[in-house]
Amino acid sequence: MSQQIEHEFKNLVTATEFKRLQQHYPFAAPFNQTNLYFDTRTQQLQRLGWGLRLRVFITHAEQTLKVPFGKDRRLQEITDQLPLTQARQVQLFAPSQVSVKLATKAITFDQLQLIGFAKTQRQQAQLSSGLLVLDKTVYADGLVDYEIELEVQQTGTSVTAFQALLTKQHIPVRKVVNKVQRAKQHFSPVQREKWTKNLQQMLFD
Repeated sequence: MSQQIEHEFKNLVTATEFKRLQQHYPFAAPFNQTNLYFDTRTQQLQRLGWGLRLRVFITHAEQTLKVPFGKDRRLQEITDQLPLTQARQVQLFAPSQVSVKLATKAITFDQLQLIGFAKTQRQQAQLSSGLLVLDKTVYADGLVDYEIELEVQQTGTSVTAFQALLTKQHIPVRKVVNKVQRAKQHFSPVQREKWTKNLQQMLFD
């Protein structure tokens, strides 16, 4: 179980820019993670500005609730570890830190439903300015996008460092819709048969 505050700077990139970044920075070997996103039928979490995800890796899984904190893109991340077998059944874990925090807004796990999912191939490189992250993400309908992110503990010069990185790599600033919203855009409850097959492949392949 953990709680932490993070600052994140993000930008969408093209496939060509993505490959160039891979070659320019000392990224570690990529790893895969499948993210499943939840909200209530009435979108209570979205209205609060909160985000709830279940993240599944090859050997373990975790559930994380993101809550806006202060200014400067800060988020409080509340994370619980949970059994991989349970996560692969698309089940959240309670009692937990996440369930306790949700209870402060009178939200229980049985009110939550799947609103989207995606599988991300992630690479990370530790820079002096922070942790540089490259993501290649496949969504429920098969669409793929690419993103660069800089994670830092303090803002300050990190904003300038991220802007300088984009300039150096000739990458224009692009408005980023967060992954939850992107996953929702590519998820249709009506096409359950199709996305169920894709989800099973993401969870077990």
